[in-house]
Amino acid sequence: MLSGIFEARDVFNVGANDEIRNGTGESHPDLVTCFDRLIYLSSASAYQAAIDDLTGYGSPLLVSGFDFAPMLPDPATYFHQPLSRSLEEKGYTAIPLGAYEESVVFIALPPAMAPQLATFQQLH
Repeated sequence: MLSGIFEARDVFNVGANDEIRNGTGESHPDLVTCFDRLIYLSSASAYQAAIDDLTGYGSPLLVSGFDFAPMLPDPATYFHQPLSRSLEEKGYTAIPLGAYEESVVFIALPPAMAPQLATFQQLH
C-alpha cells in the first residue's frame, strides 16, 4: 500500500527563477508525480535541477514531459531534452504509459528497483 504520494505542486515550490525545491521534508515518498511542469522551465540548468530534485528521492516517478522536440511553437517552451534520456542518465528505467498533446507520460523506476523490474520482465 502506498503511504506517500506527492504531486510536484505539493512537493516542489517553483520560484521566480524556475528553481524547484523540495518543499515537504519527506525523505522517501512511495511515488512522486510531476505533470506539465518540466516543459515550461526556462533553461537547461533549471530543467536539470528539476530532474535532480525529482530523482533525488530514489522513488518511482509518474512524470510527463517532451520526449520528442515539440512540433508546435510555444513561447513558454524554452528548452528540450528527451525526458526518457534525462531519466535514464540518472539510472532510472523510463517506461512510456501514454501521451497527450505533445507530452509523454512515463513511469520511471529507480535503480534500486532493477531486480523487481527484471523479475517482472521475465514473467511477462
